[in-house]
Amino acid sequence: VGGGGAGKMSTREASRMMVDAVLTPMQDFRAHLGLQRWGCLALVALLEVRPDDESMVATIVASGGISALLGAMSLMKDDEDVQAAGCGVLGNSQIFDPSIVRLNGTASIVAVLSAMDAFPRSERVSGLGSLAMANLVYKDDSNVEVILERHGSGRIIRAMHNLGSSVQ
Repeated sequence: VGGGGAGKMSTREASRMMVDAVLTPMQDFRAHLGLQRWGCLALVALLEVRPDDESMVATIVASGGISALLGAMSLMKDDEDVQAAGCGVLGNSQIFDPSIVRLNGTASIVAVLSAMDAFPRSERVSGLGSLAMANLVYKDDSNVEVILERHGSGRIIRAMHNLGSSVQ
């Protein structure tokens, strides 16, 4: 990952440095729309560029990335790319890892449902939002109650139905 010899950096260390480079400006400048948008897209890019790095999602979560994503999603409710990015990270299959526990289920559910409401015709938001909800329920059974309390089941089914009709 790094240069040769004794200074070679482990994959986990490299992941941590990359995630920190993205999250530090997001956390330092919470109201800066451009940095928040860039940060969300950069986190998704890290997951796409390093798909074999199983520590990437864990590093994002451990570094406060979920909180940063949720903040950006709340700040930029009308930005489809930001909403899709947030849903994409929460919908990532690595979330299933038992070591990943700090997902802030209720806030994540509210953010994903808001994104799905804001962009009901977006295949990206609908698909990634549905995956995110599946992950959140998988991680904590009590999240089912949160989804039901917020009337989310109908929105999830509608999103999945819309996805199915767009494929045909």
